[in-house]
Amino acid sequence: MLFRSEKTQTKTIFKHLFTNKAFLYFVLIYCLYQGVATSQGIYFPLYMQENGASTALVGTAPLLFSLADIPVYLITDRLLARFHYRSSLIFACLVATFRFGWYALLPDPQWILYGFFLQSISNTFILIASVKVILYLVDDKYLNTAYGLVVMLAKGIFPLFVQIGYGYLLEWIPGIQGYVITYYLYAGATLLCLLLCFGISRGRKKTGSYQK
Repeated sequence: MLFRSEKTQTKTIFKHLFTNKAFLYFVLIYCLYQGVATSQGIYFPLYMQENGASTALVGTAPLLFSLADIPVYLITDRLLARFHYRSSLIFACLVATFRFGWYALLPDPQWILYGFFLQSISNTFILIASVKVILYLVDDKYLNTAYGLVVMLAKGIFPLFVQIGYGYLLEWIPGIQGYVITYYLYAGATLLCLLLCFGISRGRKKTGSYQK
């Protein structure tokens, strides 16, 4: 009886989540963004080397990205308290689109290092905003499963396929030209995320339908 009860409960949870169109719409946006962001993090050092960066510069960039996360985390929550989460998602996608488009133009690696804070701004904003989105869209009793499902899809499964796809692309088009095309595709994907964010309602009841 206990096993049947747990099975029924699990079925109820997933039925709630997979019939929540607003939640699924957000998951699509978040998976697309994180698939690109995670893949970019993997290939970024190789891109820097192809773009003429020294080994020291390539090693310094991740350190600066990590250090920039600290102040951005401290101010992001305060900013999100003043602005709607949809505006925060749009801003994060806008910054990411600018950054990837800029990388595709092959700027001097030193200038990329100077713009290290752009990655922290976009990734931190969308990460914290995503927590607020899920809080708005999902009933409280289903939140733990919702968070786990989103993380599994957006940070695990989806990035895996994106990384494999871009890996084949970079093998097919070797050299710096492959990275130029890759970063244009990254910029196109985050621009698509930005446009999809306009489909997120500014208000919503936790019953499954948007509140206009």
